[in-house]
Amino acid sequence: MFKVIQNFFSNKYSDYSDEGATKTMNILHVDSSPRREASHSRKMTAELVASLKQTHSNATVTYRDLGHQPPPFVTEDWQNGVYIPEEQRTPAQVAALEYSDAAIDELLAADIVVIGAPMYNWTVSANLKAWLDQIIRINKTFLADYTGLATGKKVFVVTSRGGGGYSAGESMEHLNFQDPYLKTAFSFTGITDIEFIPVNNTAKGDEAVRESVAGARAMIHTAALSSVA
Repeated sequence: MFKVIQNFFSNKYSDYSDEGATKTMNILHVDSSPRREASHSRKMTAELVASLKQTHSNATVTYRDLGHQPPPFVTEDWQNGVYIPEEQRTPAQVAALEYSDAAIDELLAADIVVIGAPMYNWTVSANLKAWLDQIIRINKTFLADYTGLATGKKVFVVTSRGGGGYSAGESMEHLNFQDPYLKTAFSFTGITDIEFIPVNNTAKGDEAVRESVAGARAMIHTAALSSVA
């Protein structure tokens, strides 16, 4: 994990000078848990973003809280508006696409996307799925020939799960529809550099939680902070 982040940072985000300018790293931070202080995914995404900001002091952060400000679902006006030229859209269609337009602009402007994703019934939450439905959009993030338009980005997904054993080769792998779905959804937009940071066994007692959080914290902080050196 350390080498992955270190190499990614050193190759893509090394500062450069162009008439005195320094490259800014744009971070899109997305939380989807409905819980606040009790949310493990929120805690870990906050720590990851803080570590990235320490690594790059000129980083900017755009924040979306899907857990408390859920995206709208796709509607008929949304669907009809997507497939016609902008100048032909009705006011209702324009309004239906406002959230999508803004969310896509945020995604396209980002260099790194940090997502907090608790597992619900073996997959992502409804609000995270709704956000993905808003950003996976023809002629915006992919073309009709399935060419992705959001290339050149890194996605970190902090997953939180009540149990464990969901990784490749483990006993619950066959029930993990979360990681494969997110990989497929983002790859459709051209984003294939995706790293998962799991916080497992959150329903298994304090000791199991401490162990899992410590593992996630080590993955986050050792990698991001050491990349400064």
